[in-house]
This record gives sequence, structure tokens and C-alpha cells, in this order.
Amino acid sequence: MKSSPVPQPRDRSRINTLDFLMMSVGSALAAYSAGRAIGQPSVGHFFVQLILAGSVVSFLMRRFFRESKFLKLDGVLYAIVAVFAVTRVDLLSGAFPPDTFPRPFIAAAWLSWMLALGSFVTWRDGTLLFQAVPAIALFGLVGVYDTYREATFAFFIFLLCLSTLFARANGREMLRYAAESGYVNRADARPDHRKEVRRDQALYERMRSGPWRWVAGPEWALAFALIVILLSLLGAPIIQQSVQTVAAGVKVPVAQITPSRSSSSNSTQSSVQVGRGPNVSLSKRPLWTMEASSAAPYLKTEVFDVRSARGWNRSGIGVYDDPIYITDPDMVQFTARRLDKESLVPVPGVVGGWQNPSLVRRGPEGLPVAASESANVFAGFAFVAKPDDLRKATDQNLDAPGIFREDPFADPEVIALAEATVEGAKTDREKADRLRDMISKRIKYNLRAAAVPPNIDPVRFVLFESKEGYCDLFATAMVETARSVGLPARYVQGYLPDTNNLDEQGRTIVLEKDYHAWCEILFKDVGWVVFDATGGSTAVEGGERGSENDGRPLWQHDGVATAINVGIAIVALGLGGFFARRLYQNRPIAIRKTETERLANRWIKFLEKVAGRRRKLAETPDDFFRAAEAQFGESRDAVWQAHRKIFSGLYGPVDLSPEEIVTLKAELKTYGRTFKRGKKA
Repeated sequence: MKSSPVPQPRDRSRINTLDFLMMSVGSALAAYSAGRAIGQPSVGHFFVQLILAGSVVSFLMRRFFRESKFLKLDGVLYAIVAVFAVTRVDLLSGAFPPDTFPRPFIAAAWLSWMLALGSFVTWRDGTLLFQAVPAIALFGLVGVYDTYREATFAFFIFLLCLSTLFARANGREMLRYAAESGYVNRADARPDHRKEVRRDQALYERMRSGPWRWVAGPEWALAFALIVILLSLLGAPIIQQSVQTVAAGVKVPVAQITPSRSSSSNSTQSSVQVGRGPNVSLSKRPLWTMEASSAAPYLKTEVFDVRSARGWNRSGIGVYDDPIYITDPDMVQFTARRLDKESLVPVPGVVGGWQNPSLVRRGPEGLPVAASESANVFAGFAFVAKPDDLRKATDQNLDAPGIFREDPFADPEVIALAEATVEGAKTDREKADRLRDMISKRIKYNLRAAAVPPNIDPVRFVLFESKEGYCDLFATAMVETARSVGLPARYVQGYLPDTNNLDEQGRTIVLEKDYHAWCEILFKDVGWVVFDATGGSTAVEGGERGSENDGRPLWQHDGVATAINVGIAIVALGLGGFFARRLYQNRPIAIRKTETERLANRWIKFLEKVAGRRRKLAETPDDFFRAAEAQFGESRDAVWQAHRKIFSGLYGPVDLSPEEIVTLKAELKTYGRTFKRGKKA
């Protein structure tokens, strides 16, 4: 009968899979949190995948080229990568849509690239640990942006990974020092006394059970990290409550940083950019269901009234709180049910009231915003113009705010085109219809259209040069040309859902890909009328509406993002289970203590009896001997010689010979009978 092999413990004397796993998880959490904090979760997913790929490459390099001197160049290569990430961040970020990393977020860009590229050259303890530097800096920036609440928990997991990795690296470094000091050669000294640096698990365990037994291991680092996390969770609210009365009177001006929008709106924004590049990141994820007493295809969430060089801002005069310009409106009852974490409530017209006002709060410019994350059903009523009145709308409302007529960024060529288009029109409605038709025929709809170059008017670029774009460029062109001929117009964002996409209860399902932008023009006695130039436009094949999920990069697909999130959660749970098992079921390899080690332990116990106290952790054997030497009297020199011989053999390059051990044991036995606490020879 064959005996089963004795299971060998993990070799903790060398870098192994767990070290690379902890580094990659910690780095990935930092990059992912940064992406979420700037409103670009897909970018965070991309960096997570790049970091994981780099960690696999570094692990394979370490495994197959362990003895190669090339691995010692990892520090130099990491420095080169870091410099390249900082100086060439614009080149590297060219893989993303323009303005993915606006100037206020540029530090997050090069730190993320440093983490991602650096993961490919982390081959030794030093570079593995250095990954913590950009990771901690990224977590600090997330705290500044303060837009991703889960970053706190990600940082706690990062701390656990870092502290354990640091403790393991420290243990390996202590092993190296021990090897270089000659400790490894005690048990098997060569006749020529030649140094041979030996590192293995057996030596690691011998160190931990011998004179290095008080070196803190990973379990201590994990324990202290958990204490820090516990104090943070319990202490932070206490500190916050304690200083609340003081901080309440302190006003700190903070510049508002508005991230570029790449998906549906989940927070109020004071500005929005247009023409940012391919817009294929929206998915078929359901966000809302809408039930209304009459058809209202356009559901608005945001209104902008002031043009900027690259997009739209709000004037701050409450543009969303529409006066009722409608003389004889229809009242539409509606119920919006939230299916995701969207905060801006879509509405079909001018809101007249809410069934439960406490569920909705007034956001910037009067935007209806969900008052809490637990509220999911928002019922109310809105005023809309009757279909017949919309068809009869001919004149603009002369009482409209003048802000809607002004556009300081309008290009002269655009103004000339608009004036030529409406020449001979008899009514304002005819002017608006002509402008919409002109834009629809002049611009092709293409979700994959290239970004508008910097320092160029987006409207002029799309009308005269590229002649293709997506809804934000159509809407901006419509607003700018309308204002050029004196029509009060504004830029609106919201949803244009497919009214045939219904759930089992017959409610319209609003998907993320239904996110849309359009122009509204104000008409007398009718109110704001939708003018959407995308409706009659020709679509570029592959870039039409409904193709939002086709041809996207792998890292932008919802399935990949979900898999990454699940993977991170599984890895975090796995690490937690691993650490718990190591804490409570640690089974070190059985190492036979050498005779010198046994003799040294017995000698320390002898000194403790003579001194009348235990040896302190900070005391060396020589220091402890001096604490007891007064008890030895005239025999002090003889006892000292025995002491020095024992510990020279313990820490020196050559172990004690069997004859020396027998002699020293006999001396120890004699000294033990002769010297007792308080009794001198």
C-alpha cells in the first residue's frame, strides 16, 4: 500500500501567486474607483482589465525567468513607464473619446496609466509595493471628487491587500538579511566555510520559531489593518458629529468640476459638452417605465439656455421652471417608475404638481430630482399643448426671455446659412420648419462620428465640414440657427423612448440608449415646441439609432463590466476567507530545532531566573546578560565566555560542534545550581 505524500505548506520565502493577486486587486480597485469618480465607469473597467493582464504578464515573467538578471531591471523599467505615463498622457488617452479626462481630472489619467503600465514590470517586492503609491494617490483624488460612495469600501480592501503584501515582503527581506549573515549555514556548514545563501520554506519556519520569532508576519499586518478600518468606520462619524457645530459656520468656496457625459444622466450638471466623439457606449439597460394619460414621446430631464464655446451652460435664472405659456393646455397624468439608480425624473411637459411632493426635490434650475434612493415611483401631472394648437403655432412669443435669442458664439457662416434658409418665410413656424429640414438634409446621423476638433465651433464644423453627427450636434445646430433668425430656442436633454417597447402592464420602457437631445422653440399661446432635426435625417450604415451596442470595445460591454464587478467581489471574498484561514488554521511546517537553538533557549531561561524577570522584547541577549551580571560576582568572566560562545554559535556562520555543546550544557547545569536569584557565588 502506497503512503500518501505529506502535503507541503506554501513557500512563503519567495514571491508567489498570492502576492501578484493582492497587488492586482489593490491596483484595480484604485483605477476602477477613479473611473467611477469622474463619471466614466467604462474607463475604469478598461484599466481593470489592463491591470489584470499586466499582473499575469509579470507573474509569468517571475515564474519562468526567476534566476535571470533581467528581472533586476524592473525598477528602471518602472521609472521609464511612470515618466512616459506622465509626459505622454494625452497620447495614451487618445484611445478614449475626447474630454474623457478633462484638465481637472488629468492627474487621475496619468496615475491610472502608471498603474496599468506599471503592472507589466512588477517583478520583485520593490516594484510590487511601489504600485501602492499611484494607487493611494488615486484614492485621494476620488476623495476630492467625492462622487463614488463605494470608494471607501474599495479603499479598505486595498488596505488589507497592501498591509498583507507589505508584511510578506518584509518577511522575505528579513530572510535575505539572515541568509547574508550566515544564519542559514548553521545546520549544514561546509568544510570550506563558503557562504551559500539558502532560502526556502523550512528556513523561513526555522527563523519564525527561533531568534526571529518576534518578526511581525502577515497575520499581524492583517490584524492591524482591520483595527484601522474598524476605527475609521466607528471613529469617522463620531469626529464628524463632534466638529459639526464648528464646521457649520465655515464657508469654503469650491470650484465646480463637471465631468463629461458619456451615458444617461444620473446627476445634475451645470454644463454639458457636445461633439465629443463616437457615442456608442449606451446600452439597452432599462432605466424607467413611463405611464401617461396621453402620448408624450419626448421626456425631458435637463434644460440649458446659454451657449459656450463647446457646449451648453445654465444661466441660473430658473430656465426649467417654465411659465405656463400655453393658453389652453391639456393636463397629462403620468407615473414614472425608476428601475435603476437614475436621479433626474423624466417628465412629459411643464410639471403642474406631484402626487407625493416629498419624493421629489427641486434641483438646480428647478430640475425634478428624486429626494431619496428608496423612492422609485413618481406620480404627477403636467401641462402640454393640444395637438391642434401645435399645428396652428405660427408666431413666436414676444414675451419670452431675451436670453433665448442671444448666441455670442454663433459663427458668421452659420448665421448667413440660417438667414438664407428662412428667406421668404411668412411665419415663425415656417422659419423653424425650414431650419429643421435644412439640418436634416445637410447632416447625416452617425453615432460613430469623429469628435469635433478643438477650437472649432461645433455647429460650423458639422454643417460645413463633417456633415455627420449625433443628436447633440443636431440639437445645437437647430438652436443656434433658430436664434440667428430671432427665434427663442433652448437645448433640452432627456429620453425619446420607443412607444412600442412596453412591459407586461403596458407601460413604456425607457432604456439607456433612448437618451436624446433636441431643440425647443417658444411659440405664442402654445409654449415650447419640440424641433428634432434627427427625425428626417439619413443615417450612416452602422451608426444609426439602435446600433448603440454594436461594435463597441470589449471593455465597454455590460456583460464584461458585470463580470469584472463579480470577479472583484469573488476575489475580495476569497482573500478574506484565505486570511481568516491563515489566522485560525495556520499549520507551520515541523522544523527540528538545532542543538544550538535548544541550548540558547535554555540559557535565556537561566538568565531570567538569575535576573528575576523575563527578557524584554527589545533586549538583545548581551543586554539581558548585563542586567544579570551583578549576580555572578567573581565568576562573571567565566559565565560571559560561555554566553558569548553560545550566541556566537547561534548567530555566526558555523554551528557549535557536538563537543562544545556537551561542554556548554555541563557548564549551564553547574551555573544553574550555583546561581539563583539574589544569591551570589
